[in-house]
Amino acid sequence: MQLHEEYHPELRADLEFLHNFISSQNWCEAKTMPHCPHSYVVRGKGPKEEDFARFVQHIRSFGYDDRWYSLTNRYLDLDGFKYWTMGFVYSDTVIINRCALSKDSRAFCVEPQQFMAKPSP
Repeated sequence: MQLHEEYHPELRADLEFLHNFISSQNWCEAKTMPHCPHSYVVRGKGPKEEDFARFVQHIRSFGYDDRWYSLTNRYLDLDGFKYWTMGFVYSDTVIINRCALSKDSRAFCVEPQQFMAKPSP
């Protein structure tokens, strides 16, 4: 697992929680992006709100920044998978994604997809 505790050295990742969260989710395959094989869970459609928030916080506290084409995301590598969120501000974060780790962190997708933030209503 790749954790970057230098961001918050007083914190320690709760590996038991992370493993329990991951194994308890019904990860959905992203069928609309067959060229980018990955799966996801949706906030409010499976995970309890407090568990979703806690997992997102782990990604953001212990993850690392990496570029995926023109985008910079925060990732957390754990047990052969790479995890990241959709949404920067927590209130806009509704998806946790994961894909199998590969030698090239960007190899899971043939072409980048442009994501545009939607303004809050």
